Amino acid sequence: IDLILFEEILGQVAGAFYVRPSIGYWFLKDQLVAQLDIVYSVAAEPVSTNGNSAHLGVEFDLTLRYQTKDHFVGMLQYGYLIPLSGFEDLPIPGRHRDLSQPQTLQAFLGVVF
Repeated sequence: IDLILFEEILGQVAGAFYVRPSIGYWFLKDQLVAQLDIVYSVAAEPVSTNGNSAHLGVEFDLTLRYQTKDHFVGMLQYGYLIPLSGFEDLPIPGRHRDLSQPQTLQAFLGVVF
């Protein structure tokens, strides 16, 4: 779904829904693509959040992916989350506690078969 909110902070998609529009552009046909995903997340029940608000966050995820003709893949992903009012007074044990600038940079190497 995303790189930060559901993946790292909440750990799952439960009691929430999201809207995720995407736009991508192929720089090299079938080899190099850039994609931007915008994820807006909302809690199904506002009382289930610490801030007593349904609005969880807006996340921007940028992916740059390169695939060779031999089916090797390299991917670089950057995610930036803007936490909204549902995360006020957030004490989640064992999870990220500082939500002042939640962001991530991830690299991936793989083979497609």
